[in-house]
Amino acid sequence: MDKYVCTICGFVYDEANGVPDVGVAAGTSWEDLPDDWICPLCGAEKPEFEKQGEPTSVREEKPKPVIDASPDMQQLTPLEISALCTNLAKGCEKQYKPEEAALFNELADYFKSVSAPT
Repeated sequence: MDKYVCTICGFVYDEANGVPDVGVAAGTSWEDLPDDWICPLCGAEKPEFEKQGEPTSVREEKPKPVIDASPDMQQLTPLEISALCTNLAKGCEKQYKPEEAALFNELADYFKSVSAPT
């Protein structure tokens, strides 16, 4: 008797035990379940189950291309970071996120203070 695992929630259908709670008798094979049978936990359809112990198809991972940094990119000065944080704070205010706006304003004030000549 085989076991089948729901790939959505991890429920294990054991042919030997069945699922008495939903009317599937013990000893009911996977093939004997109706095609419209669904997972009793999450409602996933029958094709979402995989036979336990069978190797799953392994996708070949392709290496991701490396993106070279543009020569135009540079380190931002503290004053530029301050301006960026101020703009992000304004965006947060427009989205009605006052806590995030306050944090960006705090960052902007910090970077402005470290950029000012002493």
